[in-house]
Amino acid sequence: MEIDEIVRFDGRIVDFHGGLEDAPDEPRTLELEELELVPDEGVIRLLTPAGKTVILTRCENITDASIAAVAETCPYLDTLVVAYCKYITDASVTAVAGNCSQLEFLDVSHCSNLTNASIMAVAENCSCLEWLQARSCSNLTDTSIVAIAENCSKLRLLDVSHCSKLTHVSIAAVAEHCRGLTYLYVNNCGLTALPAIIGKLSKLDSLCAANNQLEELPRSIVELDI
Repeated sequence: MEIDEIVRFDGRIVDFHGGLEDAPDEPRTLELEELELVPDEGVIRLLTPAGKTVILTRCENITDASIAAVAETCPYLDTLVVAYCKYITDASVTAVAGNCSQLEFLDVSHCSNLTNASIMAVAENCSCLEWLQARSCSNLTDTSIVAIAENCSKLRLLDVSHCSKLTHVSIAAVAEHCRGLTYLYVNNCGLTALPAIIGKLSKLDSLCAANNQLEELPRSIVELDI
Protein backbone atom coordinates (compact mmCIF):
# COMPACT_ATOMS: atom_id res chain seq x y z
CA MET A 1 0.00 0.00 0.00
CA GLU A 2 1.52 3.35 -1.05
CA ILE A 3 1.60 6.29 1.35
CA ASP A 4 -1.00 8.16 -0.71
CA GLU A 5 -3.44 5.28 -0.21
CA ILE A 6 -3.31 5.34 3.59
CA VAL A 7 -5.80 6.87 5.96
CA ARG A 8 -5.93 6.50 9.73
CA PHE A 9 -9.15 6.10 11.69
CA ASP A 10 -8.66 6.35 15.46
CA GLY A 11 -4.99 5.46 14.87
CA ARG A 12 -5.77 2.39 12.76
CA ILE A 13 -4.48 2.28 9.15
CA VAL A 14 -6.95 1.25 6.46
CA ASP A 15 -6.82 1.22 2.66
CA PHE A 16 -8.12 4.51 1.25
CA HIS A 17 -8.98 2.99 -2.13
CA GLY A 18 -10.14 -0.41 -0.94
CA GLY A 19 -13.66 0.42 0.17
CA LEU A 20 -12.66 1.24 3.78
CA GLU A 21 -14.10 -2.07 4.99
CA ASP A 22 -11.77 -2.02 7.99
CA ALA A 23 -12.76 1.45 9.14
CA PRO A 24 -14.70 1.78 12.42
CA ASP A 25 -18.34 2.76 12.03
CA GLU A 26 -18.06 6.02 13.96
CA PRO A 27 -14.39 7.07 14.04
CA ARG A 28 -13.55 9.97 16.31
CA THR A 29 -10.20 10.69 14.69
CA LEU A 30 -9.50 11.08 10.98
CA GLU A 31 -5.90 11.57 9.82
CA LEU A 32 -5.01 12.11 6.18
CA GLU A 33 -1.63 13.76 6.61
CA GLU A 34 0.41 14.51 3.48
CA LEU A 35 -2.08 12.94 1.08
CA GLU A 36 -1.38 15.51 -1.59
CA LEU A 37 -3.76 14.10 -4.19
CA VAL A 38 -6.81 13.37 -2.04
CA PRO A 39 -9.81 15.27 -3.44
CA ASP A 40 -12.61 16.97 -1.53
CA GLU A 41 -14.98 14.10 -2.16
CA GLY A 42 -12.46 11.71 -0.62
CA VAL A 43 -12.42 13.71 2.61
CA ILE A 44 -16.16 14.32 2.71
CA ARG A 45 -17.10 10.65 2.46
CA LEU A 46 -14.94 9.82 5.48
CA LEU A 47 -16.56 12.28 7.89
CA THR A 48 -18.99 11.15 10.60
CA PRO A 49 -20.97 13.01 13.29
CA ALA A 50 -18.78 11.37 15.95
CA GLY A 51 -15.66 13.01 14.55
CA LYS A 52 -13.72 15.05 17.11
CA THR A 53 -10.29 15.24 15.47
CA VAL A 54 -9.64 15.96 11.78
CA ILE A 55 -6.02 16.20 10.61
CA LEU A 56 -5.45 17.15 6.98
CA THR A 57 -1.88 18.45 7.05
CA ARG A 58 -0.48 19.03 3.55
CA CYS A 59 -3.59 17.70 1.80
CA GLU A 60 -2.87 20.34 -0.77
CA ASN A 61 -5.78 19.65 -3.13
CA ILE A 62 -8.61 20.11 -0.67
CA THR A 63 -10.70 23.26 -0.73
CA ASP A 64 -13.32 24.96 1.36
CA ALA A 65 -15.74 22.19 0.38
CA SER A 66 -13.95 19.72 2.67
CA ILE A 67 -13.73 22.08 5.63
CA ALA A 68 -17.32 23.25 5.24
CA ALA A 69 -18.32 19.58 5.34
CA VAL A 70 -16.33 19.15 8.55
CA ALA A 71 -18.24 22.09 10.03
CA GLU A 72 -21.59 20.62 9.00
CA THR A 73 -20.88 16.99 9.87
CA CYS A 74 -18.77 17.18 13.04
CA PRO A 75 -20.48 19.39 15.66
CA TYR A 76 -18.30 17.98 18.47
CA LEU A 77 -15.02 18.76 16.70
CA ASP A 78 -12.27 19.76 19.12
CA THR A 79 -9.19 19.49 16.87
CA LEU A 80 -8.71 20.72 13.31
CA VAL A 81 -5.35 20.72 11.52
CA VAL A 82 -5.28 22.11 7.98
CA ALA A 83 -1.68 23.35 7.83
CA TYR A 84 -0.36 23.85 4.29
CA CYS A 85 -3.84 23.48 2.76
CA LYS A 86 -3.32 26.37 0.39
CA TYR A 87 -6.85 26.62 -0.99
CA ILE A 88 -8.58 27.07 2.36
CA THR A 89 -10.22 30.49 2.83
CA ASP A 90 -12.06 32.44 5.48
CA ALA A 91 -15.40 31.01 4.38
CA SER A 92 -14.83 27.47 5.62
CA VAL A 93 -12.85 28.34 8.75
CA THR A 94 -15.64 30.74 9.71
CA ALA A 95 -18.14 27.92 9.19
CA VAL A 96 -16.13 25.71 11.55
CA ALA A 97 -16.05 28.47 14.13
CA GLY A 98 -19.80 28.91 13.88
CA ASN A 99 -20.73 25.23 14.12
CA CYS A 100 -17.96 23.73 16.27
CA SER A 101 -17.95 25.73 19.49
CA GLN A 102 -15.98 23.03 21.35
CA LEU A 103 -12.87 23.62 19.22
CA GLU A 104 -9.73 23.51 21.36
CA PHE A 105 -6.89 22.97 18.88
CA LEU A 106 -6.61 24.79 15.55
CA ASP A 107 -3.66 24.73 13.17
CA VAL A 108 -4.06 26.87 10.05
CA SER A 109 -0.35 27.45 9.46
CA HIS A 110 0.60 28.39 5.91
CA CYS A 111 -3.03 28.89 4.89
CA SER A 112 -2.10 32.13 3.20
CA ASN A 113 -5.63 33.06 2.08
CA LEU A 114 -6.89 33.51 5.62
CA THR A 115 -7.54 36.99 6.97
CA ASN A 116 -8.68 38.53 10.22
CA ALA A 117 -12.28 37.58 9.43
CA SER A 118 -11.93 33.86 10.10
CA ILE A 119 -9.67 34.19 13.13
CA MET A 120 -12.06 36.72 14.66
CA ALA A 121 -14.91 34.25 14.07
CA VAL A 122 -12.91 31.66 16.00
CA ALA A 123 -12.36 34.19 18.79
CA GLU A 124 -16.06 35.02 18.98
CA ASN A 125 -17.37 31.45 18.92
CA CYS A 126 -14.67 29.15 20.31
CA SER A 127 -13.95 30.32 23.84
CA CYS A 128 -12.51 26.87 24.72
CA LEU A 129 -9.59 27.35 22.32
CA GLU A 130 -6.30 26.35 23.93
CA TRP A 131 -3.97 25.99 20.96
CA LEU A 132 -3.69 28.25 17.91
CA GLN A 133 -1.02 27.82 15.28
CA ALA A 134 -1.20 30.35 12.47
CA ARG A 135 2.36 30.46 11.20
CA SER A 136 2.85 32.34 7.93
CA CYS A 137 -0.74 33.59 7.80
CA SER A 138 0.60 36.86 6.50
CA ASN A 139 -2.74 38.69 6.27
CA LEU A 140 -3.36 38.60 10.02
CA THR A 141 -3.09 41.81 12.00
CA ASP A 142 -3.37 42.80 15.64
CA THR A 143 -7.15 43.00 15.28
CA SER A 144 -7.64 39.24 15.13
CA ILE A 145 -4.98 38.25 17.65
CA VAL A 146 -6.27 40.77 20.19
CA ALA A 147 -9.73 39.27 19.69
CA ILE A 148 -8.32 35.79 20.36
CA ALA A 149 -6.63 37.04 23.52
CA GLU A 150 -9.75 38.77 24.82
CA ASN A 151 -12.11 35.87 24.14
CA CYS A 152 -9.95 32.75 24.54
CA SER A 153 -8.48 33.08 28.02
CA LYS A 154 -7.67 29.35 28.17
CA LEU A 155 -5.05 29.71 25.44
CA ARG A 156 -1.91 27.70 26.22
CA LEU A 157 -0.05 27.96 22.90
CA LEU A 158 0.08 30.72 20.33
CA ASP A 159 2.28 30.45 17.25
CA VAL A 160 2.07 33.42 14.90
CA SER A 161 5.60 33.28 13.56
CA HIS A 162 6.10 34.88 10.15
CA CYS A 163 2.98 37.02 10.56
CA SER A 164 4.68 40.27 9.68
CA LYS A 165 1.71 42.60 10.23
CA LEU A 166 1.57 41.93 13.96
CA THR A 167 3.00 44.30 16.54
CA HIS A 168 3.65 44.38 20.28
CA VAL A 169 -0.06 45.19 20.69
CA SER A 170 -0.97 41.53 20.05
CA ILE A 171 1.56 40.28 22.58
CA ALA A 172 0.39 42.77 25.19
CA ALA A 173 -3.20 41.59 24.78
CA VAL A 174 -2.17 37.95 25.12
CA ALA A 175 -0.14 38.74 28.25
CA GLU A 176 -3.08 40.62 29.73
CA HIS A 177 -5.80 38.06 29.08
CA CYS A 178 -4.12 34.64 28.68
CA ARG A 179 -2.16 34.23 31.89
CA GLY A 180 -2.04 30.44 31.48
CA LEU A 181 -0.07 30.69 28.22
CA THR A 182 2.76 28.16 28.13
CA TYR A 183 4.20 28.58 24.64
CA LEU A 184 4.54 31.77 22.61
CA TYR A 185 6.18 31.78 19.20
CA VAL A 186 6.59 35.11 17.41
CA ASN A 187 9.63 34.49 15.22
CA ASN A 188 10.10 36.61 12.11
CA CYS A 189 7.23 38.98 12.84
CA GLY A 190 9.20 42.18 12.34
CA LEU A 191 8.64 43.15 15.97
CA THR A 192 10.51 46.19 17.20
CA ALA A 193 9.57 45.76 20.86
CA LEU A 194 8.11 43.36 23.40
CA PRO A 195 5.65 44.84 25.90
CA ALA A 196 6.66 45.12 29.54
CA ILE A 197 3.53 43.21 30.54
CA ILE A 198 5.02 40.05 29.04
CA GLY A 199 6.52 39.44 32.48
CA LYS A 200 3.01 38.61 33.70
CA LEU A 201 3.04 35.33 31.77
CA SER A 202 4.28 33.40 34.78
CA LYS A 203 3.47 29.97 33.31
CA LEU A 204 5.42 30.54 30.11
CA ASP A 205 7.83 27.69 29.41
CA SER A 206 8.93 28.73 25.94
CA LEU A 207 9.23 32.13 24.29
CA CYS A 208 10.66 32.24 20.78
CA ALA A 209 11.09 35.67 19.24
CA ALA A 210 14.02 35.14 16.89
CA ASN A 211 14.72 37.18 13.77
CA ASN A 212 12.79 40.27 14.79
CA GLN A 213 14.06 43.84 15.05
CA LEU A 214 14.19 44.05 18.83
CA GLU A 215 16.59 46.69 20.06
CA GLU A 216 16.20 45.71 23.69
CA LEU A 217 14.15 43.44 25.92
CA PRO A 218 11.87 44.68 28.68
CA ARG A 219 13.25 44.31 32.19
CA SER A 220 10.14 42.31 33.16
CA ILE A 221 11.30 39.41 31.02
CA VAL A 222 13.66 38.35 33.79
CA GLU A 223 10.54 37.45 35.80
CA LEU A 224 9.88 34.58 33.41
CA ASP A 225 11.25 31.21 34.41
CA ILE A 226 12.35 30.16 30.91
